Amino acid sequence: SPAIVEQRLAGLRRQLAMTAALMGLLLAIILFRLRDGVLTPAQGLLHGIRAMEEKRLDHRIPLQTGDEWDTLATAFNHALDGMKEMELASAVQAALLPLRPIETPLMRFSGYSVMSSQVGGDYFDCLPLPDGRVIFGIGDVTGHGVSAALVTAMARTAFRHLVEAGVTDPGALLSRLNRFILAHL
Repeated sequence: SPAIVEQRLAGLRRQLAMTAALMGLLLAIILFRLRDGVLTPAQGLLHGIRAMEEKRLDHRIPLQTGDEWDTLATAFNHALDGMKEMELASAVQAALLPLRPIETPLMRFSGYSVMSSQVGGDYFDCLPLPDGRVIFGIGDVTGHGVSAALVTAMARTAFRHLVEAGVTDPGALLSRLNRFILAHL
């Protein structure tokens, strides 16, 4: 009978509507999880990569997911910290080297340092003495980064202080410089 068919069709429509609503809810949950669990963290990492490329070293990738994405974000944040440290060390090292040629009545000295990596402990200096002689200092602190740059800065300061104090004999200068560095490191 048509009434029974209509009744069964109405029941089938309700079941289809309920199934469609459940499928829509399931799809919404999947899309929400996909956005929060994959798309948003991936965008955060892309922003981190752009920050590295643009040397925006204060940028941090937020930790949000509590899974492997956070591990990757932590690694990127540490890499940005390392890049920031290398920028600082590079600036310190550049400030230690003579900025312009050193001139005396008899000579002109200028130097240039080419690093094998972004920053190291390389150092050179030339100091004119009051009697017309010059004294050269050349050094290489083992290591890279801020620690090597700071040791180089300490050695440069000690070298210049000793020369200004009148210690110009190479043996005496190196001996006192060595004692100073050993006492302070």
